[in-house]
Amino acid sequence: GSMVSTGSFQGRTMTGFQISKAFVKALLSEVRVASNATRIAIGTFSSDHRINFNYILNPSYANTKCKFNDDFKKIKFDGFMTNIKGSLQDAYNVFRSLDSDPVTHSRRPRSNKVVILLTDGVGNMVGNRVDSAGADGAPEALRLKQTGYVELYTVGVTHATDQNMLKKIATDPSLFLYSKDFTDLGNLAANIRGDPYEKDYETHQVDEKHCEQCDANALCGCNLKTGNYRCVCKRGWYGTGEYKRTGHTCFECSKDTYGQRRGYTNGCPKCPANSGTKHSPGRPALSLKGCFCNIGFTGNPGLGIPCTPTPCVPAPSINFGVIVNKAVCDESTYGTKCYYKCKQGYKMTTSRDFIQCTEKKTWDLPVPKCELITCKATWVGTPAATHSYINQCNNTLMDKIEKTLPAGTSCTFTCNRKYYKHGGDENIQCLQSGDWNGEILDCRESKCPIIPRLSKVIGVQDPEFDCFNKTLKVGDKCAFWCPGGYSLKGRAVFECLPGSSAIGNWNVNTGITSNIPTCIDIEKPKFADTDRCDLGIQIVSETLPGRNYAD
Repeated sequence: GSMVSTGSFQGRTMTGFQISKAFVKALLSEVRVASNATRIAIGTFSSDHRINFNYILNPSYANTKCKFNDDFKKIKFDGFMTNIKGSLQDAYNVFRSLDSDPVTHSRRPRSNKVVILLTDGVGNMVGNRVDSAGADGAPEALRLKQTGYVELYTVGVTHATDQNMLKKIATDPSLFLYSKDFTDLGNLAANIRGDPYEKDYETHQVDEKHCEQCDANALCGCNLKTGNYRCVCKRGWYGTGEYKRTGHTCFECSKDTYGQRRGYTNGCPKCPANSGTKHSPGRPALSLKGCFCNIGFTGNPGLGIPCTPTPCVPAPSINFGVIVNKAVCDESTYGTKCYYKCKQGYKMTTSRDFIQCTEKKTWDLPVPKCELITCKATWVGTPAATHSYINQCNNTLMDKIEKTLPAGTSCTFTCNRKYYKHGGDENIQCLQSGDWNGEILDCRESKCPIIPRLSKVIGVQDPEFDCFNKTLKVGDKCAFWCPGGYSLKGRAVFECLPGSSAIGNWNVNTGITSNIPTCIDIEKPKFADTDRCDLGIQIVSETLPGRNYAD
């Protein structure tokens, strides 16, 4: 408006125009100005009305807070009237142009659209003539409000304003502000801006001449809040950014960190929990979108979705075994180990007793396997088992015994009649280790000793069972024989019986000499009619009675 009225503001006497410019600068000190942040257009209205500069239409990276400061300084006081009606029409024309060509002007549908009418008086111009009637701009204000998306704020900066009028043309009476000082500007700026813009510096289309020489990884930038120029490290680097001969002042973000913004930073923030960067030298992560969930985790840090452990499919059950840590396995995620143990009487046959959840949500191999613990019945089918001993396992006779027997099986052995226990155990049991707790019974044949020959003429009927010259096995029989003229004295047949050791027992006590059979001469000698024997022995007298000449 005319801004010619005066007032006391923060202890100083200032014109309304000076107060208004101070108000704008103070208000925008809370706002970042850039093509991708807040876009500004400034218009003045006195006797005439105009848009002094417009960053809303045809946006450019060059339209920053720094350029705004330069352009804003050029606005001068140019009249004594207050053309509120014309200023609101100018504001409406800006938004009408924006709507008519949204592509060219990069219209942002979701951003707040705000008009702030700042005046120190009341409207007194209609067109080019001075007229207070209809000069309050109510129809133009209504047209702005009827767009449906533009909010109209009104601000009175001196006591000369018509507060009722300003409340009436505002979108809502609550959007009127009578500014005695600038204490409310922070809240007003937040309401106008909406979502905070996080970028502090703009480096696009900023002339390097505004900065001194910068670090190799820095650019000249404009601070979008203060409007000051300075060297700022590129996104992905941190530091002060100024040039130093002694070394760099911008340092690359390390692995698992990312460049949050350009500007002064002491370091780079870490990626959220369970995420990291795919870092390579010279290519740091430029934003949170450069953080990715670690293997075995699901989420999207760039979209604000936390990385959580990827659940695994249910752990498989196994035959004859159980999961030891079932509660853990029921909530299994990447890296979880499920441990198994075999039931009583079974043993693990795989190299390990666990499986682990992989990044593919499945379990690695091999899955533990349990098999029946058995002991080998090595004696089954052997000649010794057939002839040497009688065997039972769990009260099952040998001819029905399997060659492998489960743990806990008890086996008993008894030597057959012809055999004696040479070694081993009569009772053994299959242990959980798969071994027998003793040695298999070793049964060997007993043999009866050679019988002394007391008579030179005595012989045996069967040379195979010659007990005078060889030992005989249990059950063998030795039958004796005497030639003609002799009579067998003693038992005619000896039988070899089992003993308690390797030596069997004859059925006759051979330790007694009289029990050993012999041949007795029972026939007198017979001679021919000649006086001479066949051997040329002359018989000179008869043999004496009682003498045994046959021997």
